Amino acid sequence: METSRSNSQFVYKLSDEDTTRLIKLRAANEALFTGRRNAAKLGWRAILKEMGLEKQLSTDQASKKWDNMKNKYKEMRYLPPETASCWQWFPLMHEALEGRLAGSAPVLSTSSLGNDEEFAPTAVKKARRSQGRVDGLDFLGKMDEGTEAEVVLRDRTVMSSEGSPSESDTALNGRVTMEKNEFASDRLRDSLEMERITLRRDRQLLEREQAELDRERMMLERERGLIERERAVIERDRALLEKDRAAVDRERASVDHEQAVLEKDRATLDRENAALSREREALRHGKMMGKINLTSLEADLPETLERREKFIYLFERLIEKL
Repeated sequence: METSRSNSQFVYKLSDEDTTRLIKLRAANEALFTGRRNAAKLGWRAILKEMGLEKQLSTDQASKKWDNMKNKYKEMRYLPPETASCWQWFPLMHEALEGRLAGSAPVLSTSSLGNDEEFAPTAVKKARRSQGRVDGLDFLGKMDEGTEAEVVLRDRTVMSSEGSPSESDTALNGRVTMEKNEFASDRLRDSLEMERITLRRDRQLLEREQAELDRERMMLERERGLIERERAVIERDRALLEKDRAAVDRERASVDHEQAVLEKDRATLDRENAALSREREALRHGKMMGKINLTSLEADLPETLERREKFIYLFERLIEKL
């Protein structure tokens, strides 16, 4: 109890350079973490020794640091890229967990590693020595009473003089079972976390698709409004065209009427011209006509000229309208 308290009070804070080296070494030495008993512990010992941090950081602290970073990467993996990029270690963790950092750091070996005491941080050593003195006094007291006991290191089997499992064996088996249960719980928690992240991603995709559908619907409504306005403009143009066509028809009827009047006037004028020509011819060749007839003819001549001028005026009006 005292050891764990001392361990939690003296936690070495990794720098950015230390964190980068830790990620690369862990990814390059995946073969050391086989899942066997104490394999992960030996692997972290080798990594801490390579980094020169075996006196500042324990294997449990290094393992917890890695697990925390891996869990955070899993949480942010399926988030939008702009969100994931906010975490500075996301790209490097992505490369590490995808297996692309295998050759980025030296390959280590655990064959030449020392005991637990050599790899314990200084604060933990002090706590262990203090605890060891208390345990030694208890052991000496038991030896004085004639109790046979066998002292072994932690995580080894302790057998009594009769060869049956001791209380340490029972505790060890219980701890192994507890670790298995914790491992299964961690796997179940990771699975649930992945499902939760997947559901969150699917929900975000559905929300984006819904937003796209809403935008497309708004665009369709806008286009429908434009089509309706264009249709109304076309109908107005058609009505104006019909109105202009009716006006043209009326103008054409008026022109036809005036043309008929003009033709009638022209026929009258032609008749008058013919009569005038006959009268001139009669005056030129007549011998029986006197001065009175000549005066009467000259009096009728201005009236004929007036009719001709009227005909010419009507003809000019018709030309202007055309």
